[in-house]
Amino acid sequence: MPCNTITLGINPGCAATNKKGGLNKRVYLFDKANLASYTIDGTSKKLTGITMESSTYLYKFISKDNMRHAYRAELVPGETVNTWNHILDLVLYADTQLEYNAINALCDANEILAIVQRNSGEFVCLGLDTEIGNTAEPEGGLRATAGSTSSGIQLNDDTSIRVSLSGNIGVMPIVCYFAATQTLEIAYLDALVAA
Repeated sequence: MPCNTITLGINPGCAATNKKGGLNKRVYLFDKANLASYTIDGTSKKLTGITMESSTYLYKFISKDNMRHAYRAELVPGETVNTWNHILDLVLYADTQLEYNAINALCDANEILAIVQRNSGEFVCLGLDTEIGNTAEPEGGLRATAGSTSSGIQLNDDTSIRVSLSGNIGVMPIVCYFAATQTLEIAYLDALVAA
């Protein structure tokens, strides 16, 4: 008897097959250690709530409209289990030293979780491993694995700071559903952002 079996099939509708690609310019990042707990809906299996530890926050990183972030998840076959390498490619811009310091801190952090908004409207959480640990003991996390910046040569050259975060997680990125509309979901997340 096989140890693992297929348990569900899919028959995607137009919402899945005609989904817009790419990400919105805003990304919410936070330390896994600051996530007190999370809620997974029993039916849809979506992430429906997060609770932060006292006096901890999400941090919003915003890019330009035409130079947006991107994510991907790549299957990593293993001897006994397969994992998914969650990769978030950030396109950041900084002008003040405090902004540069924020990027330095991001690059030094370990076990980061990210919530991104796809251009299709849905929110997705990267780095959260819902297969190990439990809702009161979150597992997973991303860390900076690459980065670069350049002044460029020409006046209109790209001056962005590129940072890639990645981490091997037991499951694909998880779809979020915090509220009934995009506007309310953004408000939910913005309420958790540091002032």
